[in-house]
Amino acid sequence: MSHCDQLTAIGDIVVNNADYPALNRVSRWCALAGLLLAMTLIGHSSAQASSNSSSSETGIEIGILTFLGVDVQVYHRPIGSSLQFGYKYLKTTEVFGFFGTDIDETTTTKTGPFVRYLLNPNQDSTLYLGISLLKHTESVKCLLIVDQDEASDTSPYFGGGMMGWRNKSIYYNIGLYVSPTASLSTQTSCGSTESEALFDVNFNLGLVF
Repeated sequence: MSHCDQLTAIGDIVVNNADYPALNRVSRWCALAGLLLAMTLIGHSSAQASSNSSSSETGIEIGILTFLGVDVQVYHRPIGSSLQFGYKYLKTTEVFGFFGTDIDETTTTKTGPFVRYLLNPNQDSTLYLGISLLKHTESVKCLLIVDQDEASDTSPYFGGGMMGWRNKSIYYNIGLYVSPTASLSTQTSCGSTESEALFDVNFNLGLVF
């Protein structure tokens, strides 16, 4: 089995876990560890086969929240440019319980485009400024009484962070964004939630092609 086949197979495990929130989280961490290992192997192969004549690069990032579902970002950047243009897709499911009893289940989805401005694009690591336009949706299901509510908001997020590359093929991305205008509110039989000035956190590991 090739590295690409391994990555696809492990990725399927991680994505399918999003539909089964009760699945043992240990298995999700194992799947994530396998995915990162496969990414490292592919990144090593990509570094050996890379060419200096490439005019652009594409990065694919896997976020830490993958163990709760799906946390992926993709970007494209012309070589030498300070700008990265990309898209984020996140979908996670968490179950909140009390004394062994599951109370509610929250599914969070964030999707939308982003732009990053790299302050030192030709260095092995750099700080960056970023802006994204995210559709943030939260669906809350009360498990004690069959009851569900959903709220959605589309707002700009502003922030920044740091990116670093190893062998020009494997990289990390740590960032924090905030939207001063975003707000979400849900109400179920299990309780209510209200959120303002929503955050978007990035703690990702990726490959450059």
